[in-house]
Amino acid sequence: MAKSSGSTTKAFDVSNLAWQDYFTASALDLVRRLDVDGFRFDAPTYNEVPNWSPATEKRASAQQLGSVEHFARLRPLLKALKPEAMLYTEPSGTLFRQTMDITYNYDEHWLIHAVMRPVAGDTKPIGIRHARDLAAWLRDKEALLPAGSMTARHIDSHDTFWWPLPGFKWRREQYGLPVARALLATWALIGGVYMTLVGGETDLEPEVRRVNRLRHEVPELGTGTADYDSVRAGDDRIFAVARVLGGQTTLLMVNLSNDPVTATITLDRELFGSVDGRFQVIDLWRDDRLDHDSGYAWSVDDLASFELPFTPYGVRVLMLRPLD
Repeated sequence: MAKSSGSTTKAFDVSNLAWQDYFTASALDLVRRLDVDGFRFDAPTYNEVPNWSPATEKRASAQQLGSVEHFARLRPLLKALKPEAMLYTEPSGTLFRQTMDITYNYDEHWLIHAVMRPVAGDTKPIGIRHARDLAAWLRDKEALLPAGSMTARHIDSHDTFWWPLPGFKWRREQYGLPVARALLATWALIGGVYMTLVGGETDLEPEVRRVNRLRHEVPELGTGTADYDSVRAGDDRIFAVARVLGGQTTLLMVNLSNDPVTATITLDRELFGSVDGRFQVIDLWRDDRLDHDSGYAWSVDDLASFELPFTPYGVRVLMLRPLD
């Protein structure tokens, strides 16, 4: 859509079919002439944002969701021309997920503050108090999304960066580098797309390279599903999820606290499918093989419950691979 500043978006009636035809024809022309990879639609609901500025109080349409019908018309035509073309927008709700390939995670931004700065003594049954609650919240959200939905998760974005004062804009400034590293690993490896505003990678370059390499080299981290129920950490401070694809499993576990933690990790038997032999366990974050009491080979019983140490804000990415 047009850039959402001043009266720009309010100059168009996005429900008008002739305007939709013009916009669609222009998008298809860009694909034909320039072979663009897709489109990001900025603020497609901005027409209905209340505004009392005398310079922008007039608008062509008071309808916030005219773009929903527009995208439903645009998508099949664009995909017919270039099936791999990507459609990407800011709203995170179900309506836009029906026509978009990727949506933003604005509905998840509050989770970072809730986990990293919990309210002492908070015992309310709602909200997010710690890493275990974060995993449960993400599990429930994913369960309610339409099949195939993909979320662009970002710690720092243009809309989180602009509003804070200088010196307190980036997550690394707000919470410190160790927290930013832990959040990067969590957001980038739980599935979906990771996005950051230019500059958000400063002082995190090794970790950004690592998550990109892992997503490329480990199939379940790149395109697998997230299983939050089959892996459990015996400490509320540990975020845990299993990434699974075609019988292959990698565990992502992150200590979202400033304390060293040794947690009991419990895995369900279903994670191993029909494999009943021994496994090799490699920590991809540390580039290190984990040995068990009996050596580097882990049995299914060994993996059913084991102790795992974490440094403050430490990340463990355990790839499980059968040896037999």
